[in-house]
Amino acid sequence: MPIIETEIWKANPARPGTLMFDYSRVAQDIYHELEAHLIADGRMPDEYFLFDVRGSWKDGKLFPKDGEILCNTNYGANEGIYLDISVRYETDIYEFNKATGKDEWKKRIVIEKFATGKTLGDTIEDLDRMNLVAASVMAAFYGDANQIRERYAQIESGELQPQYPRPGG
Repeated sequence: MPIIETEIWKANPARPGTLMFDYSRVAQDIYHELEAHLIADGRMPDEYFLFDVRGSWKDGKLFPKDGEILCNTNYGANEGIYLDISVRYETDIYEFNKATGKDEWKKRIVIEKFATGKTLGDTIEDLDRMNLVAASVMAAFYGDANQIRERYAQIESGELQPQYPRPGG
């Protein structure tokens, strides 16, 4: 299966054989692609798999540049096993600096929930199955060594071109 791209890169005219960042994809589009991947892989959680619209992902928000996918599988508070998928990225935050007594822009690491999957089962076999779902999620975004080598071969040959429409257009 192809890797789910969160960023679109284009050929760099100043340096043939290299790419330069073009734009980030819409987060909800990425979620739908991940959902289709899990269905195709036979790894969809049996209770639910939900996009987190309570946070800041709604309304066409773009996936953060250099965002990193994180998966955490754990028993729920009352029943079942959950897979929490988050995105870790660096952003600028305007905050008060106690040392200077002024508001300043600071670089901060942010971790935002992206999606949640759940199974009602709570056995060790259910935990194993949800960990396989987490592995499928990671493979969807990062692939394996063969896919990565193939991707870089496509970059060098100029074959790799954006395959998604620009957000809002």
